[in-house]
Amino acid sequence: MTDGRGSDRRLPLVVGLVGAAVTIVAAKWHLPGLGNDATSYVAIADRLARHGELGYFLEHRLTLWPPGWPATLAFFEWAFGIRPQITALTINALTMIVIAFEAWWLLRRLVRDDRIVAVGTIVATLGPATVSQSYMVQTETTFIALVLGSFIALIRFSDSRRWSWFGLAVLLQWFAFLDRYVGIVAIGAGALWLLFESGTQTAMARVRNAIGFGLASAVVPGAWLLRNISVTGDIGSAFGPRDTPTATYARNLVDATTSVGQFIHGLSRYEPFTGILRLVSLALLALCGVIALALLARWIVDRRAASAPDPVSNASLARAAIGGPAGLLAIYAFAHWVYMIYSASTIAFDPVNTRYLAPMFIPALIASLTLVDRGRAGWGPLTPRLLSIGVGTLLVIQVGGGLVRVSASYWNDAASGYDAPQWQRALASPVLDQLPDDCEHVYSNFPEATYLAHIEAQRSPRITKFASSDHLTELRDATRAVDRGEKSCLIWISPRVLATPTYQHPLSDIRAEVDLVPVARDRDVAVYVMAPRA
Repeated sequence: MTDGRGSDRRLPLVVGLVGAAVTIVAAKWHLPGLGNDATSYVAIADRLARHGELGYFLEHRLTLWPPGWPATLAFFEWAFGIRPQITALTINALTMIVIAFEAWWLLRRLVRDDRIVAVGTIVATLGPATVSQSYMVQTETTFIALVLGSFIALIRFSDSRRWSWFGLAVLLQWFAFLDRYVGIVAIGAGALWLLFESGTQTAMARVRNAIGFGLASAVVPGAWLLRNISVTGDIGSAFGPRDTPTATYARNLVDATTSVGQFIHGLSRYEPFTGILRLVSLALLALCGVIALALLARWIVDRRAASAPDPVSNASLARAAIGGPAGLLAIYAFAHWVYMIYSASTIAFDPVNTRYLAPMFIPALIASLTLVDRGRAGWGPLTPRLLSIGVGTLLVIQVGGGLVRVSASYWNDAASGYDAPQWQRALASPVLDQLPDDCEHVYSNFPEATYLAHIEAQRSPRITKFASSDHLTELRDATRAVDRGEKSCLIWISPRVLATPTYQHPLSDIRAEVDLVPVARDRDVAVYVMAPRA
């Protein structure tokens, strides 16, 4: 056992390079994973690079996503002619190296055992929660790096009292928000931690730092949200269009809790043993919670013993736990978890899953390993040997799970991967070439996919939106356009192309209002002209 501060810097470099290589291999270099959000980023980047407009075919003035990621992709497309997909993959691969160094730095700062530092660095970088996002054209990887970087800067500020670190923390928070709206949670977590931060002795100074950090970090997010309100004319759409969800707080609480359990065992999907595996997730989480409480109790006993004969107040113990660097990570992990439950209960989108909770994985992991390190003397049945076995088992499960997640067979079957073989076949279908040139309105049940086939379609008219109880006028409006003689065409991609047709709305809804005259079709794709009902 040695001082973690002496850990060799070659460790994060090697781990990061492995993570970058895994990212490239998983994407086969030219085929990074593309889902609905990712295709929207690409479309926004294309529009920005070619026309200087911040919007795309589904939202002419962007509000649904922050501009940072599309603007970055657009810059490289404009300056060097590099496809957004390749830019995203390259940035994510390089970011894996950054994440490895950030995780290593935090562990070295908090953990005394080099073995735990090594395990934590490897799991943080190569675990399924991280690598499963790295080869996708998504913002999770860069967002994680920006948030960790901001927290490191805050910790350095606490250590050194140098305001340059404080300023860097604020700057990185700006970039994190411009990458993902959920960056507001990191701002709140950082400000809350500064209220307890152990490096500042006076309460007034801590309040000043917390308020200053919160206000300074909110400057850029606030300006962008005000811009969104001016675009939409609705203060409720500051974060873009929002729909009433069908999911309840209770449902999202269950999903969020079992997703944390998934972080431990590494499995991304429950089917076909959903009920059993959810119970396994909850059991693992409960076991880890009991162990954490036992180790925390051990830490409290050790702190009281070390301060003898002077008594230590509960308030002092709480501030020592929360006000240290591990407290910052724990606050953020819990805040992100709670916020995602709130978001999914007030905004219609996918059920809470490991992707949405990915930003909390590394902070929670490092905070947990810190607790293991501090309580490694054991507590009751938790002997040092048993703790070592547990940490070693975690390493094996996480690295194994990460490799499975990025294996070619897993990736090819990813339901949302428009670069997957079944989608490549559908988007190369000659049926799409038969789309009439004189269509005034072009619709598709997967407009994000058809964009990749160089067709900018609107979403096919629906009665209700995905995961929302809101009723729409889209179908009625489209029917009226058809009745007025406006030529409308529909591209319908078969549900079988998508392994789990979560986003599908039934074709029968459209057929109930208009006649669909076939133009061309094959097994995967059909093109129709929409005509008034006879």
